Amino acid sequence: MRRASGDRVTPRRRKTAAGHVRVALVWHMHQPSYRDPVHGAFVLPWVRLHALRDYLGMVRLLDATPGVHVTFNLVPSLLDQVQAYARDEAPEGELRIGLLPAARLSFEERIFALRTLFLMSEPLLAPWPRLRALRDRRGHKPDEAALRQAAASFSEQDLLDLQVLSKLAWFDLDW
Repeated sequence: MRRASGDRVTPRRRKTAAGHVRVALVWHMHQPSYRDPVHGAFVLPWVRLHALRDYLGMVRLLDATPGVHVTFNLVPSLLDQVQAYARDEAPEGELRIGLLPAARLSFEERIFALRTLFLMSEPLLAPWPRLRALRDRRGHKPDEAALRQAAASFSEQDLLDLQVLSKLAWFDLDW
């Protein structure tokens, strides 16, 4: 650990009367601004997706350990974006495509859905066999040609399943 001047900082450890070491827990909650500065649209969904899955869960962890005290550091860009979503003022492509009726998706919107609605890790896919099957049909790292081929082969029901399951996968199942 270093000071702003570059000098090395040696942490001091103080033992309590009982011989325990005190620890400060700081959860730094950050997200860069995903808002396009020209158009105002959100170009990536990470604030919304992490808000669905992680932020409340972190607070709930503390319910199980009332003796633990934690500092949450919420950066302004994160708060600004969460508030924009809460006010329904966060235009975002993934959310828009996920809410359109599957039957009305254009071919280009189908490609966009297949490119973006699978943005999740394997542990998020694990509880959803149908979602994993759809991802496997689409391919793990498809190029543009593979996305076009998959878009032509996905039925309306496949797309509807993708829209619904890609949202459910991001919810914390322990809520």
